[in-house]
Amino acid sequence: MKLSLLEFLLFSMLLLVAPNGNGHDADSYGGLYRSRDAGATWLPADAGLFINASNAIAISPTDSNHLLYGTDTRLLRSRNGGRDWQDQAPQFIAGPVFSVAFDRDGRGGYAANANGLFRSDDGVNWRVLAVPLTAMPIAQIVVGHSNVYLAGNDGLYLGSAHGNDWHGPEKGLPEEAISALLVAQDKPKASIHAVLAGRIWRSDDGGTTWPQAAGNWRDQRVDTISADPDEKQRLWAGGASRLFRSDDGGKSWQPHGKPLPDPNIFIRGIAVMQAGAVIVLTTHRGLMRSADGGATWAKIESALPLHLEPSPLAQDGTDPNILYAGFSLRPYSEPWRTAQEVAEQMRRAQARKLNTAIALVIGALLLVGAAWFFLRKRALAQSSRSIGD
Repeated sequence: MKLSLLEFLLFSMLLLVAPNGNGHDADSYGGLYRSRDAGATWLPADAGLFINASNAIAISPTDSNHLLYGTDTRLLRSRNGGRDWQDQAPQFIAGPVFSVAFDRDGRGGYAANANGLFRSDDGVNWRVLAVPLTAMPIAQIVVGHSNVYLAGNDGLYLGSAHGNDWHGPEKGLPEEAISALLVAQDKPKASIHAVLAGRIWRSDDGGTTWPQAAGNWRDQRVDTISADPDEKQRLWAGGASRLFRSDDGGKSWQPHGKPLPDPNIFIRGIAVMQAGAVIVLTTHRGLMRSADGGATWAKIESALPLHLEPSPLAQDGTDPNILYAGFSLRPYSEPWRTAQEVAEQMRRAQARKLNTAIALVIGALLLVGAAWFFLRKRALAQSSRSIGD
């Protein structure tokens, strides 16, 4: 059979754009990827789900195979390391889930979307928690020994371990969204670190006072903060295309290693392994890795979606060489901005309801006052006539 020139060109184009043998183009979807060798190689952890955006991932502190996963459309759970996933409370947890966290016992947990915070006590059933709307959307949830800490839209919020009582925002911090939150210890008083307004604020008394952490920042903006899995007093921060390190629990900071290859890289997650020899970063320019303590950096390729940006980075507490990183088709800033708009609409609706309720109460009080005045005047008039008679 002979083909015309046009038919030959069309056939050639189809061959060029045809899918590869595995039926899945890594750059066609976002999703979750896992590494078991300190970030050297990666494989999909949610194969077959075709996720557009991986927003949040949490690993149970008692079971490495137990995962909570926030995506662009739902909340998922896996109890076998990502081989199988189950929807969680789809009747009321819908849309992008931005933050997830496990309880310290590994059973219960938390999840937050654009308009609510949810809790599971048993790992099966979920309920809505009464959190102030001013906290929404919640960028991060940290579970301590006795408190739960929320990185809220206008500051830090604290709640009881079971999510029954919430208060905030905590005084002493700028009333701005917290981009990263770290609770380094929770006994007897929590040592809390919050990244907002491009700087690290720390409290060693459970949130009562908040001095700004000292550091050789110059004009560089801090993006995120992380703990070291081996050294309790060592903390890591990232910003302005480089790493910073603290060896005294966050009191002071100094630059670490060499800057990243590009001077305008936004760092979203930090994982440190093998006594600081290996460092993995999620950035808006891809996954970066150093195998020499930060002296040199290289972009990780492996089976990752190279043209998509990663954000969440989770490190297994029992084996620090196991990492999870999430990718998104859309820039992470877009759904987050939408979530902020949704939360603002909810706050305005709540304010309108409150104003309406206040107006109704005032109206009712005015009517009662008018009725009382009328009845009082009428009673005085009748009393006057009785005296006259």
